[in-house]
Amino acid sequence: MKFTKIVLFAGLILPSLNVCAATLKATYQFNNTLLAQESTAPALTETNPLGLNGFEDAVVFNRPLRVFHWDGDTTPNLQAGLSLDTRGLIPANSYSVEMAFEFSGISTNGWRRIIDVQDRTSDDGFYVDSSDHLNIFPEQGGAALVPFNTFHHIVLTVNTAGTVQAYLDGKQQLNLATTQMNLNTPHRIMNFFLDNTLGGGQGEFSDGRIAWLRIYKGDLKAAQVKQLYTSGVSVSGSAIDLGAYNVSCNNLTSGKTVSIKTRSKFDCEQQGLAVKPADNVTLIAQGSKTDATKTVKGIILGFSKFNLQCDNLTTGAAITVPDVKSSWDCENAGLSVTVGDTVKVTVQGNAH
Repeated sequence: MKFTKIVLFAGLILPSLNVCAATLKATYQFNNTLLAQESTAPALTETNPLGLNGFEDAVVFNRPLRVFHWDGDTTPNLQAGLSLDTRGLIPANSYSVEMAFEFSGISTNGWRRIIDVQDRTSDDGFYVDSSDHLNIFPEQGGAALVPFNTFHHIVLTVNTAGTVQAYLDGKQQLNLATTQMNLNTPHRIMNFFLDNTLGGGQGEFSDGRIAWLRIYKGDLKAAQVKQLYTSGVSVSGSAIDLGAYNVSCNNLTSGKTVSIKTRSKFDCEQQGLAVKPADNVTLIAQGSKTDATKTVKGIILGFSKFNLQCDNLTTGAAITVPDVKSSWDCENAGLSVTVGDTVKVTVQGNAH
């Protein structure tokens, strides 16, 4: 049985994107193959002792994707998972791993292995612990829950200063001074979901499904992790200070449209709009300003970037803002709005 500390993070400051030197080296999309998209990267190797692994369809962040399903047993030699030979791909002490996956069960003691870098010879490594938190054992665990049967965006970063960080759905959970995740074994194999076969704490395994895996040289910074997470979710968003507003979601590529009325969040894909990566999508939200102490603003997800237009239909004023990443604010961008004015917000871009 493992025992661990819990650490809380508040007031996280996100650095600018240009401070990161991380370079994407390998991309695995699991579209009926374990090959990398990059010809210079090795294929993943599967461990499949029960012969139950395979590819299947799933809904990931409200999008239909092809995923890889690993299916084994908690007995060490019957566990299933994936392995990657990192020699020549990434440095031993400066890399990042980005994943979207779900666990579908709970192991014997509740711990579930995510990544092993010690050739399955040690209990140490990256886990979801028995309290459903991300954990670098034997260091400490995070605060946010990682429930099973739900896809999550998880990132692990390792840097040359001896710092390991872990992120869950765009938010930092761990920031540790440790070399625990350095790739120091002779073969430098990185194992995914496969627990140790030697030492204590064996059997910490769960079946699951993985939608994508990306390997980077260098450590991703917090702002990049957040952007990777938001670009992987469905076309969705929220608006503040528009009262009960109407949203029209238009996929210009397919010609399909859905309409939503809400006071807070909306999700075009949950409401039935099918969206594929690179589809040209326009969102139009319209409502009336209700609070003089707030600004008309919000968040849009599901795009790598988008163009924003804010129209005050009452006064006829309008502003445009190109290449917005996610957060928008019509009034801070220069649109004058008073309580009672009708505002139309138009977003246009290509879905990620």
